[in-house]
Amino acid sequence: MHACPLVEEAPAYSLHLMTADEDRAYRAHVEVCLACRLKVQELTETLDLLPLAVAPVAPPPALKGRIMQAVAQDAKAAPARVRRWVVPVWAAAAVVALAVGSYSLVRIQTLQDRLTGFEQAASLERTVSMQGTDGAPGASGRLVLAREGSGTRIALQTEGLPPLKPGEAYQLWLIKDGKRRSGGVFVVDGLGCGGVATWFPEAVEFDALGITREPDPLGQQPRGPKMMGNSV
Repeated sequence: MHACPLVEEAPAYSLHLMTADEDRAYRAHVEVCLACRLKVQELTETLDLLPLAVAPVAPPPALKGRIMQAVAQDAKAAPARVRRWVVPVWAAAAVVALAVGSYSLVRIQTLQDRLTGFEQAASLERTVSMQGTDGAPGASGRLVLAREGSGTRIALQTEGLPPLKPGEAYQLWLIKDGKRRSGGVFVVDGLGCGGVATWFPEAVEFDALGITREPDPLGQQPRGPKMMGNSV
């Protein structure tokens, strides 16, 4: 997978620091760029875990004022185009949280929260549970499918998958009449948790699911071992 220069924009996109036009353009780019999509997914999963990584601490009363003053000064000097954000993700997330008054009660949705909300959508058509194979006996997962007009959106959440080596990826396969179609690629965090959401412009049907461990995220057919599956 070739490096993409726009991968440097992923932190700003993940933290919602772009303008509306920039956000829209980068979202379209992420749909077609694997490198940027994987980076955004990695950052999103890191942000999801931030509330669990630190104990709640009440900030000093004057801290918010100092932060807002610094942000205002930086905004006056910043160029209109959001480029090359070098602020560490955790620091930027903390500034954003303080700026909106969240303080220690940072409310960042986890994959579980997003999947639950997706399941409650009026367009939900089916929910499927997945189990680990001998290669990942402790793994489990859940996939939901919803119709959006003439298209289909799927969302997958997994946990308990083994860690990946650099460059590797897990890949979801939708299986219909023995034919496999990629449902997206994803990586996992240190706890083996991961997931992917994919939109298809047409109606998608499947009678079985599979997740394989791939040497890279570029495969059109499975090349690695099957780690999870379920007939539906």
